[in-house]
Amino acid sequence: EPCPVRTQTVTAPQSLFLMNSPEVEKASIEFADRVRKRAMDDLDEATGLLYRLTLSRPPNEKETRVAKDYLQGDPQRLRHLAWLLFNLDEFLYVR
Repeated sequence: EPCPVRTQTVTAPQSLFLMNSPEVEKASIEFADRVRKRAMDDLDEATGLLYRLTLSRPPNEKETRVAKDYLQGDPQRLRHLAWLLFNLDEFLYVR
């Protein structure tokens, strides 16, 4: 019997794998470096690029404000922001 809607399930090991995966950590570092270079170290531009490239949308005002506070003017923190975006449900699941 066809099922028009797939139920959404997430198990703890899936989330823990993404949070602790060396592959995700490496991807976050490389992605942040690429975005930082493309944005020429402009953190506002880099934040917008991170969102557009991971979530296919610009950040809203609140997300921009939170990201700016999180980055604290330090371009090295972009890798942590990239890691965070990679671990969002919005990045992981098509809705």
